[in-house]
Amino acid sequence: MSNITMQTLRFHRQSTKPQETRLSEILNGVLQLFKGRVLNAGVLVETQFEDETPLYAFAADLRQVFANFIGNPCSRRRGKERNTSAQDA
Repeated sequence: MSNITMQTLRFHRQSTKPQETRLSEILNGVLQLFKGRVLNAGVLVETQFEDETPLYAFAADLRQVFANFIGNPCSRRRGKERNTSAQDA
């Protein structure tokens, strides 16, 4: 329960400058938060991190992007297959 609370509170804490972060940590935290919704919606989420280069970013903004990226398919009808990927440019 404390993990969910911490993840939820992170959405509201915004730094005034970019911080060093890793996408895998942010995405895995959001996936943990959405685990129940993902399972109930029958959505399959696969992750693959080839490069763990840290980046400087606003972690709260990235959490919100990933939450939308994961939450939106959970709100759609079951049984539809949709593939989405993101890569380093």
